[in-house]
Amino acid sequence: MNTINDKVVVILGASSGIGEATVRLLAGKGAKLVIASRREEKLKELADSLEGCTIAYKTADVASYEEVKAVIDMTVEFVYLCCLWPLCSAVVGLLPPAIRYGICASY
Repeated sequence: MNTINDKVVVILGASSGIGEATVRLLAGKGAKLVIASRREEKLKELADSLEGCTIAYKTADVASYEEVKAVIDMTVEFVYLCCLWPLCSAVVGLLPPAIRYGICASY
């Protein structure tokens, strides 16, 4: 049976309502999360409240193509960080900027 455990999930509008409830549900099931919304303080509070969850967050307005693209770009890097990097840890030169500069929880 397929589970959500260790899958990467992107949730836009994550800081309140159905988005926040979805974040909490999937975090409890072991998903690795990329969450985004317009309110950075709410995203940080939510991410900090989910102990033991692998999570990254970014402020974004879904009405802005550039901001949504930035979330997608961050997600690609997050997948590399969470899923691919442990498989090729000897390849230090290929580290994404987030790892090189110590940015993990928030982009």
